[in-house]
Amino acid sequence: MSEHKAQNFTNPDLWIRLIYMIVFALLAVLARWVVTLIALFQFILMLVTGADNQNLRALGDGIARWTQQAYQFLTFAAEQKPYPFQDWPMPFTNLQQPEAAADAAAEAEPVGEPSADTPATNPGADEDSGKAG
Repeated sequence: MSEHKAQNFTNPDLWIRLIYMIVFALLAVLARWVVTLIALFQFILMLVTGADNQNLRALGDGIARWTQQAYQFLTFAAEQKPYPFQDWPMPFTNLQQPEAAADAAAEAEPVGEPSADTPATNPGADEDSGKAG
């Protein structure tokens, strides 16, 4: 066995990381079940009330972001351990109702005349000009 491999096997930081990896892998499995329960509860709320619960939506988003951080740690894509070693992941600030998000996007689009560099098109004009009548 080479000296480099022997150093890897005797590196205590690597073995401590393995313990953290096992803990975060188990917590990721638990998070999957919690997200499944949140999704089912949200679906039932939509059926009964016609609206979802924004607190549950934010919790689900936070758990999804935490799970991403945990998977990045597990796969060595990141060295930072997820919560509780970091702050809890913040949910998107635009967690609004899907209809409200679509309305806000529609209001944000400028409506008006085409600019000078954008040619105005008439889709029916080309079809009519080529026909003999």
